[in-house]
Amino acid sequence: MNNRIIFSVLLMLSSVCFAQSDFDRAEHLRMKKDYEEAIKHYYIAFESGSPEAAHWLGAFYYDGVGVPKNAAVAGAYFYAAANAGVVGSMVYLANMHISGNGVSKNCKKAEEWIRKFSNGSMPLAWVEQIADCKEKI
Repeated sequence: MNNRIIFSVLLMLSSVCFAQSDFDRAEHLRMKKDYEEAIKHYYIAFESGSPEAAHWLGAFYYDGVGVPKNAAVAGAYFYAAANAGVVGSMVYLANMHISGNGVSKNCKKAEEWIRKFSNGSMPLAWVEQIADCKEKI
């Protein structure tokens, strides 16, 4: 029984190491502006469980860098990353829900994401955007 536990832990650690290795490679390629190759490694890291890789895939699809621009695909990646705690993806989702770009226009969801990345508060910089969002519905 102990051998199974040890094997399971080693297997889990090895997948984390591979994800980190691909993520690090993707970061290096992104810095060199080799976006198409970076995306391949981010995708492998994402498939291995890297929420940061999901964030970067979302950013590439949102901006159309190295891939065709697709806000809906970006939103799916941002959701994966945000649900794993990546603050940058929470910010993207708040903005996307305010504008309705790639996800449903939903002021309540935007506010939920804002409060999540702001530890429950509503920063003054966002108050007006949420008010405008609610006004336009």
